[in-house]
Formats: sequence, C-alpha cells, structure tokens
Amino acid sequence: MFVPSTTALTGEITLRGTVSPVGGIKEKILGAHRAGIRKVILPWANRREVEMDVPGEVRKEVKCVFVRSVREAVDEAFGKGVVVWRGGGGKEGLEGRNLAMLVKSRL
Repeated sequence: MFVPSTTALTGEITLRGTVSPVGGIKEKILGAHRAGIRKVILPWANRREVEMDVPGEVRKEVKCVFVRSVREAVDEAFGKGVVVWRGGGGKEGLEGRNLAMLVKSRL
C-alpha cells in the first residue's frame, strides 16, 4: 500500500486530528506542479489562498483537495476504505480518544 507518487500533501495535524493551515501555499503548489504532482491535499483553511494566489492554469493541472481532519487526509491519500479506523472518535477528528489506524493489505 502506498500513496501515488503524483500525490502530495501539506498541513499540520493537532493531537485531536484536526488539520491546521500552513503558510507558503502558492509556492508549495507551484513547486509541486513543476515536479509533476497532479494532486495536492491541503488544509481546508488554506482554500482561499489557493483560489486567490495560484494561477488558473496551474489549478487546472493540479487537483487541490481540501481536508479538515486527518481521517479525510488519509482517505484522500490512500483511497477510501484502505485504512480502517478502530476505536472512538468523531468523523471530524480524533476527539482525544485512543484510536488505532489499520491498513488493509492489497496483496
């Protein structure tokens, strides 16, 4: 199991599983575009920066996916259903509970 080499992500994750915004989004997306990345997973809070600062031609070639939680980020990176979450926690975050992430084998 792996994340495709054409996928990249950025952001910070809190202890509760919330994805926090980061700086330098325009530069990160332009660098990803130059490197041949076709999908970038970004914090939801950075969506306006992408719309305002990243040139339209780059946005057409690089799919920007915005996430609010680590669960959403993992699903976007690996694909839905690849990672199985055990334990508690709400859909939007881990909510401070003991939570394990299991990866289904595709072998």
